[in-house]
Amino acid sequence: SPRGASLPAVYVSLEVAQAYCRWRSLAVLMQWSTSKNEKARKKLPGQIKYRLPTKEEYLYAATSLEKSEDFVFPLLLAYKNHPLQEMTANEGIAISWEKGEEYRLSQFIYQQPSAELGFRCVCEILDDEAL
Repeated sequence: SPRGASLPAVYVSLEVAQAYCRWRSLAVLMQWSTSKNEKARKKLPGQIKYRLPTKEEYLYAATSLEKSEDFVFPLLLAYKNHPLQEMTANEGIAISWEKGEEYRLSQFIYQQPSAELGFRCVCEILDDEAL
């Protein structure tokens, strides 16, 4: 629905989230490799991989970027009115923003999909050689 378009899928297992990341990697590479715009295609990396962020990557991005004047960590903007825990590549560990006097990051342990557990993919460039 348009209201939920910016919210992540929930009730998703770690295995399903990882399968989505693998599918997205292949779908994006296929889209790029079949692009008719050869000039634009030459600027694209040759190999990418979508995956879940590790706990350490998530925490680094959140603590580094949230303080930037030019950039506000997207999680805070997209989900500040929707309590959400985000899966990491570390099995059973999710990260969330909690609202107190200020927003702060918290770690959660999960065992199964839930309405509060979602995920996002990160894109890792594996090969800078153009397609």
